[in-house]
Amino acid sequence: MPYLGIRGNLGIANTRVYGLTTGELEQIKATTQLRMASENQDKCEVTFYNAAMYTINQLEYHLGYVVIAMASMDDCLSWTMFRMPGQTVSRALRNMGFGDNNYN
Repeated sequence: MPYLGIRGNLGIANTRVYGLTTGELEQIKATTQLRMASENQDKCEVTFYNAAMYTINQLEYHLGYVVIAMASMDDCLSWTMFRMPGQTVSRALRNMGFGDNNYN
């Protein structure tokens, strides 16, 4: 999917991610140190026992998603992340100005 929803806060390592595909979940398990707590297939929801900023950074680095919006309500923060369909991580990094530094 081209969009992800992220909910969490900066003080607790309990981050919910909405919209990951099965293939993306498998890639996360194989390439990151994100600790998956639970998965709810009905809501396309995954909970990670990692801080929100760490989770967002891992989704950007390993899957090529970028933050396009952020909102706050009390102590709960929400981010929207986007990736062009079919875009690879290396192309996303080049588009952000990182050049061709052997990114996969």
